[in-house]
Amino acid sequence: MGDEALWTRNPLYQTDQSRADHSEKILARMRAWCTERTTVQAVAELDQAGIPAGPVYKPQQALEDPQVAALGWMHAITDYPGLTGPAPVPDLPVSLTRSPGGIRSGPPRIGEHTDEILASLAYTPTEIAELHARAAV
Repeated sequence: MGDEALWTRNPLYQTDQSRADHSEKILARMRAWCTERTTVQAVAELDQAGIPAGPVYKPQQALEDPQVAALGWMHAITDYPGLTGPAPVPDLPVSLTRSPGGIRSGPPRIGEHTDEILASLAYTPTEIAELHARAAV
């Protein structure tokens, strides 16, 4: 980031606390340094220097990243009213062998499971029909 001595030998930048106290200078220089490079160049140079770095994506860029696709984190929902194409939905970020989760179906439509939920709460079919008749559900 320019004059190495300024950043590596200056007492203002020797400890975490002193760097935090003078972060406005560091951030200003980092912004200027980044604007002089493309994202790919900046990430490569930081990587070469041993500094962990990666691009900050816009949402669409994150969805299109090959690593995201390779990890299988996104699930395409295709069967929902009003969709004009597949809608990406994040799946579970971990895989559990004894209790696997994940997306098994599209999101529920309004009222799709109402009767099942009411029945699980001990409502009888007659009571559920009455609730529907009164437009309570």
